[in-house]
Amino acid sequence: MMMEFSKVRLLDLQVFVTLIKEKNFSKAGKKLDMTQSSVTQVLQKLEDELGSKLITRSSKFFTLTSSGKMFLDAATDILNRYTACKQDIEKNYRDEHEKLKLAVSTTPGEFILPPFFSEFSSNVPNIRLIIEMCDSKKAIDMLLEKDCQIAIVGSIMESLDADYEIVPLIRERLVMIVSKNVETTPAGKISPDQLAIMTRIDREIGSGTQNEAGKYLDDITRAIRDCVPDCVPRTMQLQSVQAILSAVAASDNMYAIVGFYPAKKYMDMGQVKIVDVEGIQNTTSRVISLVHNKREMTDNIAIFRESIEKFFEMQSIFEK
Repeated sequence: MMMEFSKVRLLDLQVFVTLIKEKNFSKAGKKLDMTQSSVTQVLQKLEDELGSKLITRSSKFFTLTSSGKMFLDAATDILNRYTACKQDIEKNYRDEHEKLKLAVSTTPGEFILPPFFSEFSSNVPNIRLIIEMCDSKKAIDMLLEKDCQIAIVGSIMESLDADYEIVPLIRERLVMIVSKNVETTPAGKISPDQLAIMTRIDREIGSGTQNEAGKYLDDITRAIRDCVPDCVPRTMQLQSVQAILSAVAASDNMYAIVGFYPAKKYMDMGQVKIVDVEGIQNTTSRVISLVHNKREMTDNIAIFRESIEKFFEMQSIFEK
């Protein structure tokens, strides 16, 4: 048997509720910008639909029947629920169209992108950036799991299918840092035998810096073993580049491989040195990239992508 759907509209419910509140057909019609006869027709329609009288009329006033009381409660509840739902939907729509969630790996997020974020927020105030700092692997995982709309990472450690576009933004050298007090050659180099008695600080698994520094670290390890065959490497692991910079700056016994931009900031403050290792040519670098899903492109993503590409194009021009 086919279900029969009611022909009652939300407007009909609103007319009935307003009529009961105003206690007068003429006043209700005036408030709703309807004629008195239109209000009467709606009431008749509701009573026909429900098969029951909703009000008892006299020459001067009317009262609700028991059915009318039940219907008033239901109509009021439906209208209130609809209003609340409509407000929630509108708020959700505004939130979804105003915000842009980014997952950003720590080195770009802390040392490279803040000037751009500030400029973007000033130039495009209608897009609210929500930024989660994490390692590169987690940033990509968040993008794949749709927990963010854009990932900005220093390394892409897994293959992505054709739905995802990788947009190169800027190339960053990876460099070795030591405390400002560590002795180096006039050319700013440190010997492998010096490194043999020092502790290397690594980033956590999932770090883009750690992933891209692999070959350079292997070269350093070999150079140390060639100089000190019985050397037992000493390493420790920290969860952020900021923690590594602070640890190296505070100790003459530690070294680390980090991105050039955070290293330069600490070098300019006189807290660390950027050094090369004697006998090793360091050509290690990594590309900071933006990644997004092409099939889920929105206006906000397009605006953000265009803005950040222009920003780094201008940066490269000024740096030349």
